[in-house]
Amino acid sequence: MTSYRQQRGVVLVMALVMLLLLSTIAVSAIRATNSGIRIVGNMQAQDEAELAAQLGVEQALSSLNSFTTPAGTTVNVDINQDGTTDYVVAVSAASCVSAWDVKNSYSAQLSGQTPKTSVYDVQAVVTDSRTGAQVTIHQGVRIDLLPYQSC
Repeated sequence: MTSYRQQRGVVLVMALVMLLLLSTIAVSAIRATNSGIRIVGNMQAQDEAELAAQLGVEQALSSLNSFTTPAGTTVNVDINQDGTTDYVVAVSAASCVSAWDVKNSYSAQLSGQTPKTSVYDVQAVVTDSRTGAQVTIHQGVRIDLLPYQSC
């Protein structure tokens, strides 16, 4: 009879050990899931900021004035269309990297002036208004301009 009572005590101890083991596995799984969710959220925020920067660069470069009278600009971007600014994009003035004469140009030559191919670098710095995080991108642009417009 004593062996039966000893077995009941062992079963209780084994059940407690198994419960502790399962609890440890569950806590580890929850922590891993939370870390994964944070990583995905950060990647989404980075992708949104890069998209906002690209949008700011595209808006700044949509006008020829960006090259002929360079001046920096600020673009407010509302990603989720809720009426509030999500990102502030500071687009720097287009800086000339290099320029050369267009060879064998079929484009119209005005007043005997040969167009120049100019390469510009445009920098955009994005600030997330919620977190304060910043993303910087550079965009290269190649455009044919008249000599007096070129750098």
